[in-house]
Amino acid sequence: MSVYNGGSFLQEALESILRQTFGRLELIVINDASTDNTGEILHNWRRSDNRVIICDQENRGLIASLNRGCRLAKGKYIARMDADDICDVRRLETRVSFMEAHPEIGIVGSGALIVDEQGEVIHHQAMPTRPALIHWHLVFENCFVNSSVMMRRDVAQSLNYYRPGLLLAGDYDLWSRAVAVTRLTNLPDVLVRRREWGGNIITVHFSEMELTACTISRSILEGLLRRAVDAETVACTRRLLVLRQPPRSMEEVRIVASLVRDLHKDYQAKSPLEGDDSRELARDVGLKFARLAMGALRISPWEGLGLAVEALRLNPGHLAMRTLRRILRRLTAGLGPAVTQRQK
Repeated sequence: MSVYNGGSFLQEALESILRQTFGRLELIVINDASTDNTGEILHNWRRSDNRVIICDQENRGLIASLNRGCRLAKGKYIARMDADDICDVRRLETRVSFMEAHPEIGIVGSGALIVDEQGEVIHHQAMPTRPALIHWHLVFENCFVNSSVMMRRDVAQSLNYYRPGLLLAGDYDLWSRAVAVTRLTNLPDVLVRRREWGGNIITVHFSEMELTACTISRSILEGLLRRAVDAETVACTRRLLVLRQPPRSMEEVRIVASLVRDLHKDYQAKSPLEGDDSRELARDVGLKFARLAMGALRISPWEGLGLAVEALRLNPGHLAMRTLRRILRRLTAGLGPAVTQRQK
């Protein structure tokens, strides 16, 4: 755990780790020159629990702090924890059991319940669970919740931990590099509460994090497609499919649709999938086309319908049908004046 002026929620975070049902742990906390009551809270816990290891340092930033903590770790596994999040008491026990039973998995995470400053649940953040499709999902966005992650120390060490050059989104970069050396997955159970509030890093540094995320996504894309992808295409893809913003033009929709088609084809060629993995990939591609169709309808209803049909072909399930009905309603509303004019 790295912490900088985290006194507001630190007590709850520490308690959730130190009361784990899996007790054979060391809690390494890097205090990155906090000026609030963080130090006092940490040293109070240290006096009452000798599993707490505190490293006070001058301000070096998140990545340097995390790397220091990882290098100090002695255990077989390293579990991440953010200073404003909360874990279920079974988090470590269930993850260690899973890792012991699945030696092929080097990194495991899960979804999370997103909570506000008061700890009230806002929504459930689900994450993809199929190891064969983690690389696919990482193309578009970070699909791991920090405070749910456990990784094998030897895997993290082989990657030289977090890349120092990335001030923000260093975790996303680590997972994107890890797919080359190990298998990654998320478990369906939710044993973490991730706090969203005005002072956390995602809120304060959103713009900078988005730029870094685009850089990472672009690197993954170019590796899979084996060709250059321009930065604006990547930014546009994240705007439409991850941030779910409306398209600025029909050309943006065409560019993203073409990229998704190429990526789907190349991903299948590079990583042949069968059964449920193949169906899940097609489902996700279909959902992406459905999102593009919804955005396209306001600009070009006929092209939007074409994308909707493509979405339905890839994902003919209940969710796709429900999405298609919404698309058709919007299409009908959008085409009404045009059809009337054509009849005249």
